Amino acid sequence: MKMQKNNDVEFDLKIINGRAQTTITLLNDDYLNKRAHLQVISKRTQKQHESMLDALWSAIKTSSLPVLSTPIPNLEKITRIDGMYPNTIPFDFESSRFKVETVFELKVYTDDQEKIISKAPLKSFVVKSNYPLERSTLKRKSPLTPKDKYILTKSLASVSKRDRFKAYFFISLAIISFISLNILGIHDYFASGSDNWLLPDRDPSYHSRRNIDPAILVIIMSFIMATAFYQSAKIALKNYIKPFNIEWPSTINKNTQLSLSQIVKGKVRLNLSHLTLRVVSGNFEHYKIATSHYNYNKTKEKEPNNERILFEKELIDLKKGTNLNDYLDENDIANMDSMFSSSIPTFMFDKNHGITSELFVQIIHPELIDHQISAPKNILKTSDFSVYPQNNE
Repeated sequence: MKMQKNNDVEFDLKIINGRAQTTITLLNDDYLNKRAHLQVISKRTQKQHESMLDALWSAIKTSSLPVLSTPIPNLEKITRIDGMYPNTIPFDFESSRFKVETVFELKVYTDDQEKIISKAPLKSFVVKSNYPLERSTLKRKSPLTPKDKYILTKSLASVSKRDRFKAYFFISLAIISFISLNILGIHDYFASGSDNWLLPDRDPSYHSRRNIDPAILVIIMSFIMATAFYQSAKIALKNYIKPFNIEWPSTINKNTQLSLSQIVKGKVRLNLSHLTLRVVSGNFEHYKIATSHYNYNKTKEKEPNNERILFEKELIDLKKGTNLNDYLDENDIANMDSMFSSSIPTFMFDKNHGITSELFVQIIHPELIDHQISAPKNILKTSDFSVYPQNNE
């Protein structure tokens, strides 16, 4: 079997009237009328590390994802394959962490041997953030991940008595669980044998390089439970607009114009001097990093990229009992062409690594808890993204 990278064959991938079409063009007549097999593979390569710390945090090295495999009974001068991509149409992109390249491999069965022609012909799309890192937090001040600068006392005063009771209840649970589990965990960590409260039979030599002490797990659990309870409290504190909802269309393509007055739903529960309504789009790059020296404890991370603010309007002097769309008119439109031209579609290698396409409607208030609703992923028309060359016949 012979692997070749030459000019005997050209590959092309385009979107024709919304459908993927792969074209194989023969430049060598020796392959005419031969039996062949085409395989298309997306190869992800981790880029070179800039520091030892980056190397320690690396979650993956290289991986391949087959996206198409199909036999070709008879090669013609120009062979076209319509559709056939079962899960996702491949494309090339490069981010700060990874490079993804689509490789076309054509195995040709000649009279005397098998030949493989391999090429990566697609143009690469750059994935990057439009916002710099903040020195204090090493996070990006991205509109995809706005910092919620609420004031807890004012948030508590902004909701009904029932919602306020829910918030106080969950905040109390958060405080109680955090303090009590920390006390138990710290006590058991330093105690030994029968002096332990939770695990009297715990072996004090249990914790090692590959195992976390159960007492430490209790302390970690206190943070998780406290965070979960506090998030439940924040949900109750969002009800100064209730119910806030977006009536998304069944499909969003590059020509879609979202009329905010028609899709934004929600009743104002108190008088508000102002708030900001915003529509933003972009990508999240998902990955895992090691959080310990031994690289066995990894956490999921996501980094915003390709952000665009598609619509932004400050709503002023909102009255209790009115609807949000009372403050919007027919001119309040979010054009989707900017999203499809500046970001890339969802492409996940696995559940932890890949790219997702995001579209959010946000309510931003300087003192109250913000709202954010995400568009369902399946309503974004994948073939309309500009990473795919278009040819509408």
